[in-house]
Amino acid sequence: MMHSHTMPDFPKAVLFDFDGVLVDSEPHHFTTFTTVLRRNGLDIDKSGYYRNLLGLTDYDSFMHVYRESDQNLPGDLVDRMTQQKAQAMMQRIRQGHIQPTPGAIDFVEAMAARCPLAICSGARREEIEAVLAALELAPYFRTIVAAGEVPGKPDPAGYLLAMRQLAAHTGRRLTPSDCLIVEDSPLVIASVREVGFRVLAVACSVPAESLAHADHVVPSLDAPSARSLCSVP
Repeated sequence: MMHSHTMPDFPKAVLFDFDGVLVDSEPHHFTTFTTVLRRNGLDIDKSGYYRNLLGLTDYDSFMHVYRESDQNLPGDLVDRMTQQKAQAMMQRIRQGHIQPTPGAIDFVEAMAARCPLAICSGARREEIEAVLAALELAPYFRTIVAAGEVPGKPDPAGYLLAMRQLAAHTGRRLTPSDCLIVEDSPLVIASVREVGFRVLAVACSVPAESLAHADHVVPSLDAPSARSLCSVP
């Protein structure tokens, strides 16, 4: 366990995934995604969604389902579905449906007292900023990397960019091994560990056993094991 008295310099930065880690939005993404799919004659079951599409951008998720379907579909369908999903999701955000995950706000506040924080997400920037504003969390994050700004997850490019942006903001050198990533996607965890990041996996969206390759696994950010990671000396 990463107690601060044994590793006073770690982490030097914390990079958060957004959906399913900071906010309990995955059920809303799943509902709006499948609603748009069905309207266009496609479908995906819940286990397939959580296994294959967690952390991906809307566009990449629709492309995945589109490619798997054996139907002859119009070429602009994926762009259209991506737009429909974005509208449906923004409506849910404006209606106040997106709530923080258990312990997320306390965890963010505790980590922000120690080091700079960033968000790296496959969600759209507009969605992330709207939710952060509603939850009054925006001031805690120095930088956000969102959908379409880098190659999408599970490629680690987004987390590497977030790390570089935090280094530029703080004037401190950062390497992946200085950073703690907080994630819930097995595919993303595997890819970021390959480039040297350390990972705290949160088992909100998938079973803990599928996250066993992370450095630490917690059931939620309000678990005592998660809180002990941000205990200040």
